[in-house]
Amino acid sequence: MLTIKKVAILLLVLVILILISACSGRDEVSDQITGSASSSSNGETVDGQAVYPIQNGAELTYWLQSQTTLKPSVNDIPFYQEWQQRIGVPIRFSEVSATQAKESFSVMLASGNLPDIIEYNWLDGMSGGPEKALKDGYILRLNEHIDRHAPNLKKYLQEHPDIDKLVKTDNGDYYAFPFLKEGGMTTQWAGPVLRKDWLQELNLDVPTMIDEWHQVLIAFKEQKGVRAPLTFSSQTHAGRITFLLEQV
Repeated sequence: MLTIKKVAILLLVLVILILISACSGRDEVSDQITGSASSSSNGETVDGQAVYPIQNGAELTYWLQSQTTLKPSVNDIPFYQEWQQRIGVPIRFSEVSATQAKESFSVMLASGNLPDIIEYNWLDGMSGGPEKALKDGYILRLNEHIDRHAPNLKKYLQEHPDIDKLVKTDNGDYYAFPFLKEGGMTTQWAGPVLRKDWLQELNLDVPTMIDEWHQVLIAFKEQKGVRAPLTFSSQTHAGRITFLLEQV
């Protein structure tokens, strides 16, 4: 189970990172983190604000379903590498495949040997949903932690009751920090992928017009030996068809 010390670290990390990426005032939050005039030797808090990177020797364990086939492990994905560097806390990942996730999840809960972080669909991936997970002590009731550490999020939820009800149980127990998609890049979760290193190597700009795309794809094919410089892979998610641009 989670220790109080690890819970405190995790909550601070989650609150700050989610507010940075999701709230409209993310630049202000970032300034509070990195621009504090005073610092703490153990990297926890100064004047009530979190100070990163944390320097207290803590380590977190993280269980999740493998999210990509582009890299052998999440340890090789730049996002997770940068994440650990910024927070100052090394994370030991335990990855399972999509086909093994449900069984592995059930076995893990039954064993009682839980990691610090579990990334899973608590809504329909567990019998009884968040209510049962809270009751059985698998996840934390976040009400007090939101009150204490996430005033911007609390204000946002109060102003958006439609979103507020999606992240708490019928009893009013908060069980998740929402990912708020308010416009711009936050509304996008998939899109075209283009080799920037090849563009730089061939002295080409990022294409925006059809003739520019034609020039780039011809260059990829002729100068990089790419068999199919443009491919589309259709996938259906929540009733939507998306297309992925690849170089193969």
